[in-house]
Amino acid sequence: YRPTMRELQSPSLAPNPLRAGQGLELRWAGPALRRPAALEIFDLAGRRVAAAPLEGGGSTWRARFAPTATAGWASGVYFARPTDGRAAARLVVLR
Repeated sequence: YRPTMRELQSPSLAPNPLRAGQGLELRWAGPALRRPAALEIFDLAGRRVAAAPLEGGGSTWRARFAPTATAGWASGVYFARPTDGRAAARLVVLR
């Protein structure tokens, strides 16, 4: 299997950088994901700090994190990755 350039595109996270306590939304354009799929957020140590279901269909998927979900995140770099193992996106969190 060789992924296409479109499959290698990283998700788009907004806002980025994120202030802890803000809501976070991901948009990812790519081929259909295997269901059930979720978006996981990992810190630099590889610990999963949050997860949210991916909503949508076709080639556009969204995951939303409420402000209460991000309020406890420390400043630093995180990575967002769909559970099917596709491309990850870098997220910067500020306090």
